[in-house]
Amino acid sequence: MTKQNHIESAQCKALEKWREYQECAWPELAWLFHIPNGGNRTALQGAILKAEGVKAGVWDYHLPVSRKGSTGLWIEMKAEGREKEKNGGLTDKQEKFGNFVRSQGAKTNVCYTAQEAIDVINAYLRMPKQ
Repeated sequence: MTKQNHIESAQCKALEKWREYQECAWPELAWLFHIPNGGNRTALQGAILKAEGVKAGVWDYHLPVSRKGSTGLWIEMKAEGREKEKNGGLTDKQEKFGNFVRSQGAKTNVCYTAQEAIDVINAYLRMPKQ
C-alpha cells in the first residue's frame, strides 16, 4: 500500500467513525456507503472483481439521499496535497464518472480530508428536501 493510500484510508476511517456517531442526528447517514474500488490487488482478484461488475472510475462514497435539485451526493477521497495535481488528482475515468453523475442530477465533491467530506455532507443534508 502506498503512502497516499494509507493517508486516504485513514481519512476514510475517520469519516466512517463520524458517520456512525452522527447517524442518530441524521438518519439518512445510514445509507452513506463506500465503494472500495481502489487499492492493490492480485491479477486474479482484479479479474474476479471485473467479472462481477466493478467499474474503474466510480467514486469512493455515495449518499443516495435526494435534496432539492439533487438526486444524491458522490464524494471522491484523495490524499491531502493531491489537490495541486492535474484535475485535483482525479483519473480520466474518475473525471468522466463525475461528469456523468452530475449530468444525472447528482452533487459531487472531491475531498482531501475527512473534515472536508464531513463539511460537504453536512451542507448537503441541510439542503431542503425535495
